[in-house]
Amino acid sequence: MFNPNLFLNSLPNGFGVLEIAQREEMGPYFVPLVKTEVSGEITGPLARLQTTQHYHFSSQTWSNAIEAVYRFPLSGDVAVIGATVTFGGVRIQAMLTTRKEAEARYRAAKEAGKQAALTTREAPDVFTLQVTGIRPDEDVRVEIQTVQLARAHGLDWSLRIPLTTAPRYVREDEGATGSVQGQPLALLRDPGHRFALSLRLYGAEEFSSPTHELAVKTEKEPAAAGVQIELAGGQVVPDRDFVLRWQPQRAAKTPTLSLQAHVDRTDDAVYLLAAIAPPEEKPAATPAREVILLVDHSGSMHGPKWQAADWAIAAFLREMTPADSFALACFHNTVEWYGQAVQPADAAHVQATVAWLKEQKESGGTNLGAALEQALDLPPAVGAATRHVFIVTDAQVTDAGRILRLAEDAIAGPTPRRISVLCIDAAPNDALTNEIVRRSGGIARYLTSDPQEEDITTALEEVLHAWAQPVLTNLRLAVDREMVTGSRRQASGPDGWAALDAGDLPAGQSIWLTARAPRADASAVTARLLAADDAVLAEAAVDLTRAPDHPALAALYGAARLNTLEYVARAQFQIADLVTELRKLGVNVQGLERPQRDKLYGENQLLAAAEMMNDLLAREALHYGLPSSATAFVAIREEAGNPISHTVPVANAVPHGWQLSRPGPSPAITQYAPSSPMLESQGRPLPQAGFMPMPAGGGFSGPSSPPRYTQIYCGVPRPEDGRALLYANALDVREVTLKGLRAARTGGDDPGDQAALLLYVSDLIEARARIRLRELLRQGERPLNVAVPAGAAVQLVLETADRRPWEGKLTIELAW
Repeated sequence: MFNPNLFLNSLPNGFGVLEIAQREEMGPYFVPLVKTEVSGEITGPLARLQTTQHYHFSSQTWSNAIEAVYRFPLSGDVAVIGATVTFGGVRIQAMLTTRKEAEARYRAAKEAGKQAALTTREAPDVFTLQVTGIRPDEDVRVEIQTVQLARAHGLDWSLRIPLTTAPRYVREDEGATGSVQGQPLALLRDPGHRFALSLRLYGAEEFSSPTHELAVKTEKEPAAAGVQIELAGGQVVPDRDFVLRWQPQRAAKTPTLSLQAHVDRTDDAVYLLAAIAPPEEKPAATPAREVILLVDHSGSMHGPKWQAADWAIAAFLREMTPADSFALACFHNTVEWYGQAVQPADAAHVQATVAWLKEQKESGGTNLGAALEQALDLPPAVGAATRHVFIVTDAQVTDAGRILRLAEDAIAGPTPRRISVLCIDAAPNDALTNEIVRRSGGIARYLTSDPQEEDITTALEEVLHAWAQPVLTNLRLAVDREMVTGSRRQASGPDGWAALDAGDLPAGQSIWLTARAPRADASAVTARLLAADDAVLAEAAVDLTRAPDHPALAALYGAARLNTLEYVARAQFQIADLVTELRKLGVNVQGLERPQRDKLYGENQLLAAAEMMNDLLAREALHYGLPSSATAFVAIREEAGNPISHTVPVANAVPHGWQLSRPGPSPAITQYAPSSPMLESQGRPLPQAGFMPMPAGGGFSGPSSPPRYTQIYCGVPRPEDGRALLYANALDVREVTLKGLRAARTGGDDPGDQAALLLYVSDLIEARARIRLRELLRQGERPLNVAVPAGAAVQLVLETADRRPWEGKLTIELAW
């Protein structure tokens, strides 16, 4: 039979498929989930949210009680602090217990015909909800309470709420780790359920969403009461992450270090949240850099994501100075390197590397871990002040445990390398991406692949350009205690001070850290921001006798700690190495150590590690009151009910922009069978479920044909006040997608770094794409991925930095 847990996101050269013929007229899909609504409030960087899933179906659709199973996403760094279930008018508070006990209680309730719900954690960012006893014409609500920390996005803040779960590439040697349970049960273009939003945002000067159109609910309340934010369309298909960005209210000068604290007297501990902001002035000189670039050429990156990544990497290499050094690899089924060593970023090396990159057309699976391990094995460049590995990927993999071991190793040696990730997808593997950068002190950035939202190449260029110049390097956060653990790895500190690694601080980018330290009967706690030479850059203190309670800080710390332990459990350590790793994390390993020899076979190694870690995970999770792979929420209604007739899986939406199937009316992509015997349909036919078979000819799209170009301008531009209109027209009566831009110039001087082509679509105020002319002339051709509605106005404007007359003839071609 087909293995539902394996997903190979490579481009097939051709394969046979089995098509199940469908009747011409089929009824509506049976989808018991009506909608998911996220509500709550955001104060400062802290979000207190409630995710409510509404289940309902009519007796005309199905006449018997059912069980619904939904594998849904939550942010990987979220702390789930509670869950309730309402059957009709009966509200039940879910209880957190060990997963084994919760599953046993749920199974017994299901067999007895009682109504019950079970919430289990399959991966740090993927949960499974099972609700049994949903009756026709009865409303069932499942409410999950969470706290989440916003992330710094430059000097702004952002909140990401994942709405769908994408298939992830599974290596053959990852099948026994448990990571594969994070796959979706089924995927549909339209899964039949919707997403709604209701958030109150406090203390924001401006806010926006790059992913969804927002509506502001007007209320007769003072500004201090915040602003109520909803979706402009009311409800939408949950096929991409929801992202909210806002500008917090700031003082005249941004502080360098701020500190919040929460005292937990039962633990005799203090929990900290530290915010580090860059200085207003940038350094005059940029330190010499070593950069290793890893570019994802797997099947899930096919199309505009691939083209944009290659273009932006080429532009990034050309911005490096001869004092810098670099290496470049493309990864898919294999890892292909240009050269086998870090090399100087002189013009000859850069030109040869860019030419090699353009020739790399092979594709396959996402072997990110193998590529990262090879990158970290490269000998370091001599004299580099800062060393980074930059990964451009969608991160749809399951071997997170081993990848995070590499991230830990990268920063721990005598020549540490930080790992930063640029994640390109509408529904990225957010949990893995942020865990990589958290452990290695790097930076995470996200871009969508939607041509209607942004030109991905423009956005990618801007991100890489911002990364190019760190303001401060190798920072540490020190606390006046003998011991501190937190969201970053431990580092050395001055006498009497414990420290955490804070990484590099780029221009316009803040960093937040969570930490836990002993209270030590002290009335205050002090933190310092230290440079590599122990110089004190900033200091902040909190009076613990007057500090307000912030229990969310303890929950956030607990969630980060559980994530670390979950990944350690799946990192394929030998037992002795596993114990050593736990000690480094400050875990009391007494009772865990057992006299065992190293296992020679991988499956036995994984089983021994899982046995050791399960009790530890349960102990830690119950202490912080949070779900984990070893704990679960269960709620049972004690009144007798009717046995269910069927189990119905709820589909996830295919992430927007994924090229998984041929265009056509069928919404279906793939189906994943249940991964647990509890999800089986007891041998009886399922009602018409929310998924259908893949149509014949489906699967990954093959390479598209080369775009056809049309000349839109040829002549000598005449800028006025630094701008010249080169093209203005409505392209067509039908919707099109702009695929590429070409430029050539005869005569004239270098246009300079400030000259750019601005592409406007519909909105003639804000450009959809900004293309640096020097780089376009250098490379000759640039990919675009810009959707143009039918009859929309399109303009191309040349922008120059000065008012000198333009010299030389310029030729522009556009492809759509």
